Amino acid sequence: MTSSASCARAAPPRGAVRVRAAPPISACQPDRRLLNFAGFAVCAALLAYALYTQFYLALDPCPLCIFQRIGMALLGVVFLAAAIHNTARWGRGAYGYALLIAVAALATLAVAARHLYVQSLPPGSPAFLWRAARGGS
Repeated sequence: MTSSASCARAAPPRGAVRVRAAPPISACQPDRRLLNFAGFAVCAALLAYALYTQFYLALDPCPLCIFQRIGMALLGVVFLAAAIHNTARWGRGAYGYALLIAVAALATLAVAARHLYVQSLPPGSPAFLWRAARGGS
């Protein structure tokens, strides 16, 4: 991975002959494989902490916590598959992995938003917004 300073094109001094060409554009882009491995590592760390709190701190997960864990595990598997496959250029494979990562991340985000909504309700109130608007039932 190169720094952004080495990717900038500097103008040669007046009268100087340019000896070295500018680095190719692909050298200026971050390494996609490294980013995918980093995404996998973050997902694995989050799942490890969730298992630590469950088994060592004796905090039992609720059903929405379990769904979030499933989403994180799926996201980690897709990150790992993308890192192992290592699509070198943007193509069908890279766009396919980007789409799978986006779908898994958005599904997990939806579960997390629902989880926050349910936890923010006062005790004894209905968990469904449309039921509360209609007056229960």
